[in-house]
Amino acid sequence: MEIHTPSSLLATHTIGAPPGRPALLRWIKRVPTVLSRLWLAIRRERKLGRAIAELESFDDRLLADIGIGRGDIEHAVRGERPPSRRRPGTHDADRGVEQPGGVRGRAFRRGLPP
Repeated sequence: MEIHTPSSLLATHTIGAPPGRPALLRWIKRVPTVLSRLWLAIRRERKLGRAIAELESFDDRLLADIGIGRGDIEHAVRGERPPSRRRPGTHDADRGVEQPGGVRGRAFRRGLPP
């Protein structure tokens, strides 16, 4: 059995290495990527919010013509299958798994009436 000293652990297994410049530089290089992803997510959510607000301003008759109910607006905008239209025992359309009957699932994800 080999007994290690702190310096041998650091040299052999990089255990106990103090955070040095390479780790700090990697972290600094990631900051712009994280900020740009955050900015894109905020812009996307604002765009979806505007679409949801616009659909919520429609009357129920117009929403029925489009093929969505008032409670399904957010799901339709986000491209998800609303809980009211999910069939028991099938995969969710928002996970990209093909539904039985195929065409209906693809049409709904594109925002077309079922």
